[in-house]
Formats: sequence, structure tokens, C-alpha cells
Amino acid sequence: MRLHTFVSSVMLALAIVAVPAHAGLVVHDFSVAPGAGPLAGTPFGGRFTYDSSIVPVGGSGIVTTGPGGSALRSFRLELGDTRFTAGNVQATLIFQNGELSRFRIGETTPGASTDGTDYFFMDSLFGSGVFRLAGDPQLYSGLLSTTVATPEIDRYLLNVALVDGPLAGQTVTGSFAVDHALAQPNSLQEDAVDTRGNLNSLLDFEFALNGIEYTTANTGVARLGFDASGRVNEFLIGADRSLELGSFTDDFMMLHGANGFKLFSYTVRDSARFGSGELSFALATPPAGAALPEPPGLAVLALGTAALFSRRRAPARSRG
Repeated sequence: MRLHTFVSSVMLALAIVAVPAHAGLVVHDFSVAPGAGPLAGTPFGGRFTYDSSIVPVGGSGIVTTGPGGSALRSFRLELGDTRFTAGNVQATLIFQNGELSRFRIGETTPGASTDGTDYFFMDSLFGSGVFRLAGDPQLYSGLLSTTVATPEIDRYLLNVALVDGPLAGQTVTGSFAVDHALAQPNSLQEDAVDTRGNLNSLLDFEFALNGIEYTTANTGVARLGFDASGRVNEFLIGADRSLELGSFTDDFMMLHGANGFKLFSYTVRDSARFGSGELSFALATPPAGAALPEPPGLAVLALGTAALFSRRRAPARSRG
């Protein structure tokens, strides 16, 4: 079914009920059922999330952002050879009385038909998803449906025993959480970007360094890897999004490799010394259907450890 015939025949307004799921997180799964083209009869879909804190004052209004903006907490769709994320789509969310009444998410312009790229855009007002696969100049459309979902949260507990540096002898704990539905088994995402960009599988991050609390708002994630079961087995996270430590600044970098290699380094604002620590992390998720574990209280302890670490920015593996 071509785009013009589909839009003229389907004017489906979706009723979307926002149900906060995790610390204000609202989750929607979506599916597109193509009526024609190479994916006819083969539905495809994904998931997007946003934080309830973005709802305009008074409960009604429009929130619009470009790629990498904060309207979407995460977005995931695999189409053709492209991974669409919050880092490479635009989103317009329209709220009425505190609930999401309409959304428009995707790439706003299809681009040249010969540019060799995949394209996707969906609008809940028309109940349609429009797409094109690389190598095919034709735009196709399909029936869009959405459901409110509850994410399967994998929470990982962090523990760092500080062995040297200005704060040696202290132990610091924290955690981060991943929506298991957004994790790709046996995959490695690499990009030195904000966690709300390409590496948007990370839902939250809580850690403390020298009295400063770090979250997804002020922490960079350059690497996030998953094993065959979709559990995190590799990560590279730092306070400075360049992941390069400097003296006389509050900074940290934690690295855990799939091969078991671990590294934790830090600096503090009142010292030129670098510090290091022994890093460990473990999954703390109950069985499916059990209650979601809350983040442990952060011990607001000053960190300490030594070891200068710098790295090159890893190339992105997703469009954006």
C-alpha cells in the first residue's frame, strides 16, 4: 500500500495512557504492519521511553527536540541495516491533561532516494509508520499500533574499594539500570556521547565522587556491551564525557571489559594526584515479575585512587 492511499484511508487516533513505570519513566512499545513493499506481512517495531518530568506545567503542551534531545529518554528500532536511537531521531510529544495524546517520532525528511540509507517516521494521529529501506527509492507505510509497557529492568550494583590516591581506604557504591528489552545480545555499543544519545539503553546511573553525585545528566558512557543473554558484560563510563582525566578536577573513569579486565581511576579538585581502585559490579535483578529493586542509597564518600588513563574516542556504530 503506497503512502498516499494509506493516509487517506486510515485516520486512526490512538488513545495513549501514560503509566509511570520506573522513577517517572513512561514506556511505550510500538509496532508497524506494512501493507506493501519488501516488508509486507512482516511487522516490525521497537520501544520508546520518556520521563514524566518533561510533561509541561499544567499538563498540556508540546515538547519537541531534535536528535540527542531530552524529550525521549530512549528509543530503539532496528530497520534494515540501521539502528534508530534517541541520538538520531526527532521527537514531538503532545500532552493533554498530563497524558501523551499524540507523538511524531523519526527522521522528518526522507532525503534523496539515492542516498542509500534507511528511513523511518511515525505519527500516532494518522496511525501510520512510513519507511524506506536502503537501495529502494519507494516509501512504504504500515498500520501503527502502540501499547503501554512495563520495562524489564536489569539493575547492576557497583562497588569500588579505593586503594591509593588522596582518598585511599574508602569504599564507594552505586548502581546503573538497563531496560533489558533494549539490550541486544552479543552486541557492543561504542560512542563517547551522553547516555541519552546513542547509548540510550542506560536508564539511570548513580554514583558519588568526592561529595558529588553523578547521574545520567552529568555522566558519559562510551561503551556498553551485552553477552548472549542480553546482560551487561562490558562498560566504559566517566564523569567527563571526553573520558580523559585531569588533575585538580573532580573526575572518574570506570572500565570493565568482557574479558574481565577492570580499571577505576579518579582525580579530585584539591589534589594533583591520581587515584585508583578495585572495581566490581553484579546484577541485582529479581526474577521476572518480581518487584523492581530500588537504587541503593549512595554513600556520599570521597573517592580515592591513582592511575592516569586516557583513551581515544571510539567510533560510533550507529547512525547519528
